Amino acid sequence: MLKELLISYIGCVKALSLWMHSAHHVSKGPSFGADHDLLYGKIYETVQEDFDKIIEKSIVMLKDETCACPVTITKVSAIVLSSYGSPVEKDASVIASNAKDILGDHIIKIGDLYQKLEENKVMTLGMNDYLSSSANQYEEYYYLLGQRCKEE
Repeated sequence: MLKELLISYIGCVKALSLWMHSAHHVSKGPSFGADHDLLYGKIYETVQEDFDKIIEKSIVMLKDETCACPVTITKVSAIVLSSYGSPVEKDASVIASNAKDILGDHIIKIGDLYQKLEENKVMTLGMNDYLSSSANQYEEYYYLLGQRCKEE
C-alpha cells in the first residue's frame, strides 16, 4: 500500500514537471519573457528538484528501489497527463489557467499523501519537511499563476 501510494505520487510529480516544462517551451505573447523564465521556468525547475527528492526519500522509506523505475513512473505520469489538456497550441491565458488548475490539484495531492502517511504512522521527519516545504512553495506559485490569470 505504501509503495503504491509513493509511486502514484512520484508519477504525479513527474507529470507536473513535464507539463510545466512544456508550458515553459510554448510560452508566447506580450508576457513571454516573464512566463518563460520567471514563472514556468522556475516552477518546472522546482518540480524537477522535488522529483529527485521524493524518489530518494521513497527509496529510504521503502528500502526498495522500484519506486525509481522509469517505466513505471512514465506509465503513471502518462495517466495523470491524459487528464489535463496540453499547453501546446494554446494562448497564454489558457496555459496560465490550466497551469493554475494542475498546480492546485497537485497541492491537494501533497495534502492527501501527507495525511495517508500520518494515518499509517510511517511519516518520517524528513518526509514531513519535504511535503510541507513543497506545499509551501507550490502555494506561492499558485498565487503567482492566479495573478497571471488576472492579467488577461
